[in-house]
Amino acid sequence: IIGWTQERLLEFGYRGNRRISLWQHLREQEAIAADIAPLREILGAADYVTVYDFLEDILSGPIGARRKFAARLGTEALVPIEEMLNTALQFQQQQGGGLQSFLGWFDRGDIEIKREGVGGANEVRVMTVHGAKGLQAPVVILADTTSDPGKKPDRSAELLMDEGKRTPLLPIRSSEQSGRLAEIVEMQKIREMQEHRRLLYVAMTRAEERLIMGGSLGVSRKGEAPADSWYTALERGMMALGCVWEADARWGQVMRHAGADGVTGKPGVDIAPTIAKSPTDTQPPAWLFAEAPEESRPPRPLVPSRLEDDDYGDAPASLAMRVAAERGKLLHALFERVTDAGSLAAARNWLNATVRDPAINTEQLLEAATAVISNPEWAAFFGPDARAEVPLAAVVGDTVITGRIDRLVIEPGLVRVIDFKTGRSVPDDENGVIVPYLRQMAHYVAALETIFPGSTVEASLLFTHAPTLVTLSDAILAPYKPASAP
Repeated sequence: IIGWTQERLLEFGYRGNRRISLWQHLREQEAIAADIAPLREILGAADYVTVYDFLEDILSGPIGARRKFAARLGTEALVPIEEMLNTALQFQQQQGGGLQSFLGWFDRGDIEIKREGVGGANEVRVMTVHGAKGLQAPVVILADTTSDPGKKPDRSAELLMDEGKRTPLLPIRSSEQSGRLAEIVEMQKIREMQEHRRLLYVAMTRAEERLIMGGSLGVSRKGEAPADSWYTALERGMMALGCVWEADARWGQVMRHAGADGVTGKPGVDIAPTIAKSPTDTQPPAWLFAEAPEESRPPRPLVPSRLEDDDYGDAPASLAMRVAAERGKLLHALFERVTDAGSLAAARNWLNATVRDPAINTEQLLEAATAVISNPEWAAFFGPDARAEVPLAAVVGDTVITGRIDRLVIEPGLVRVIDFKTGRSVPDDENGVIVPYLRQMAHYVAALETIFPGSTVEASLLFTHAPTLVTLSDAILAPYKPASAP
């Protein structure tokens, strides 16, 4: 993270006989004060930020640890890094707590990350033979062909019982291997050797162009590979193909076999390792580490029914006003449910089950609803072609309008919208309608004109207390429409 090599850590980290911590020793070294300043900043933030923010700041902040990890370890290191951040975010959402709590929680968990290899990636993958099944690569190296399959630490066996059930057996000592137990142990050895050879076949067939096979021997082997090892089997096979040992400057001796197409394993060019340039040797473009521009925020949806006006605030509610407000809510709910005379009986049952306040007269509510619904002038809004509680969403210019319309009637070339008002204040005509109502209906009209282009939109307010229907003209709504509205 701070760019130190092992040599630099040894130079400044050696404490001699001093019985102090490494961090305390480093803080006393004035020559490296600038080097360890990022570590001081990390410690300073540890107790004041969340776990996710703490880790993300180290990775993406001024220290830039994510970029350094990728440059040093390769891009495959980004997979566990991102998984660690996801785990930290999960901890914050489900557990909460500081770094110490996170470390304890993380340590108790069991997280395994499996990374899928990227085809054509310029990297060396270290895998078991089991993990390599089904995969191929241009060059495959079998680096451990000299292991002895007969020296397995686990020599367990199974005893086949009646009905095909198997009972595991503890390791059987040589002195106890007689009769049926000896047969079981021998069969186990045969099965293990067969699997050992099957795995050699799998390992050899992973190579597309070149297969390199080798291994290392302990001192006790005295230069001779175990008889049942892959190395011994491979050596016999190569000799059967007519291969002989050849002198080699790097390995001492090698045995090579050219494929059927004549390609040889001998290097035609100098394959001495070259030191690649460090990613820091070239200057990256300035935009790479510049702060991202601030994202433009989409406009917040505007709900016309929630438009407020400070000039028309309500007085503090008295008991009578609270009863009137509850009465208005019930009346509004009736208009949602009652569409014709036939549904009034059901409305009466609904009111009797809903109303608990003795101050509210349910029969008066039904009479008020009946007077509105049965009025022939407004019959269209309660007929079969009318739509109740219609959700609305439209973009008018830069304004996003969302809402719910009480009643909507759609006819050829004409869209009629009505909104119920249950308050006691009833205007004589459209000139007496207060500004918040005008703004609400103007936005409804603008949205409907966008949804139904070419149609005339007619807006009305139904004041249920009188009852009175007030139709609003385009002239009185025009000043309150959102910008860029038709």
